[in-house]
Amino acid sequence: MPRTRNPYPPEFREQIVALARTGRGIEDLARIGSAPMTERTTRKTVTFCNPFSLGADPEVFPAGHYVVETDEELLEPLSFTAYRRVATIMNIPPRAGVSRALTIDLDDLDAALSHDHEPAKTGVVQSDQSSQSK
Repeated sequence: MPRTRNPYPPEFREQIVALARTGRGIEDLARIGSAPMTERTTRKTVTFCNPFSLGADPEVFPAGHYVVETDEELLEPLSFTAYRRVATIMNIPPRAGVSRALTIDLDDLDAALSHDHEPAKTGVVQSDQSSQSK
């Protein structure tokens, strides 16, 4: 499909080309015509193999996959890029047609995941199966 118009005005293109020729980095070029990003959200999926709870909250959540979103804001002015976490939200899968999003403490989530992934404590001692020659 042929283009019918250029997506950028000629003045903008000229400014970007001139800056690129001076050796400016991609970050400098990306800031032209827009404000720098001051907030970001990262999203990850965590999996629990067993029912779990978070921190001191007595609610028990079922095993499964949970989407966790972390909102961060840019720390300024620094000589390097750094973000500070401002909120962590866990999306709870719908039960009875109702879904929820809970603000959680990331340390509580990490502790629950560590506990979930620990080997089961059954009292059975596993012996070393290596053979020794005599």
